[in-house]
Amino acid sequence: MKNLIFKLLIGSNILLMNPVHATAKPFAYSAEKDGKIIHLLGTMHFSVSIEELPCSNEILDLLNTSDLIFAEVQKSDLILFRHLGDNTRRFLTASADEREKILNTLSEKERKIVSQIFESYNSQINKMIPRIFNIRFIDKEREPFEALNPEFRNLLINHGVDIHGSYVDHLHSLFKILSFKGFSGPQLDFFIAEIALSQNISIKSLDDNEKLVIGDLMDVLSPQSENASEMEKPEMEINSDMVNAMATRFLKMTNNDAIIALTKQLKQLYLSGKKEDVLKYAANALNDKAKELLLKKRNELWFQKLKEAFESHEYQNIFFAGGVVHLLGPFNILDMLEEEGFIIQRLTCSSEN
Repeated sequence: MKNLIFKLLIGSNILLMNPVHATAKPFAYSAEKDGKIIHLLGTMHFSVSIEELPCSNEILDLLNTSDLIFAEVQKSDLILFRHLGDNTRRFLTASADEREKILNTLSEKERKIVSQIFESYNSQINKMIPRIFNIRFIDKEREPFEALNPEFRNLLINHGVDIHGSYVDHLHSLFKILSFKGFSGPQLDFFIAEIALSQNISIKSLDDNEKLVIGDLMDVLSPQSENASEMEKPEMEINSDMVNAMATRFLKMTNNDAIIALTKQLKQLYLSGKKEDVLKYAANALNDKAKELLLKKRNELWFQKLKEAFESHEYQNIFFAGGVVHLLGPFNILDMLEEEGFIIQRLTCSSEN
């Protein structure tokens, strides 16, 4: 089970991607052609704030003066930002009562849109669980809610879970709570979206079909036959003892020292600005299927979006923000731009000039 958590953590960071020294450079680049420039920032999606980046002031200036931003943020997230503004992260991680208070500040139409997106997130997680574990959980017998340990019960109640639901429902709810917990930390992608919307800058999601992206990610993390259906997966009967044991294990894993250490290591690797180290890490972390589905396939689509926006003359200052391996790894976008005649330069902090 611990290996699964490591896989999920790495899987969410490999595509984004020693304390930072004064000489460190961000993974930020300019691509110039015909007197027009595209600015590109390779991000690490989690655990890094904009203030921690080398050249953070320069990057903020480039963001604020853009008239189009491409970001690796789901389209549904952008819709939430438009309706919830600064309350977006709080809404995703809130207790049931807090979430209801936020919803009450919205119009009936906005409330419906936001609620539908949140339910869609829940549905996606429910579908991912059988893929992750390659098994279907079913209740062995109906036991009372009180048979669950007090900490787990309080967590579920606080998040508005139906206490009359099945133990399978309670396990699914735990996975959802832990999944949304990640939104509470620093996220470059969310910060970039917040800037765009607060400054009325046009922002577009790099991934038009988020369900397709999630499917590709699951194929990489948990491969299965194309013809395999959820009903064909083996079943496991669960009772209160098993649910309590799993809940205790998962809650401890969220504060697991090894996972925290890995996150810090990835963060240091990213903030060091050393291209060769990131490439070495990517080579070790990405298998052939990941390179094909999560890099090559998406980079080709992203590059076409960039190219069309650049050639349309509608936008003069374009800013691209996507996972750092999309800029440096196999089939990377910087190479695609260079092949199209763009001159690529890495951003140098003004303090170094």
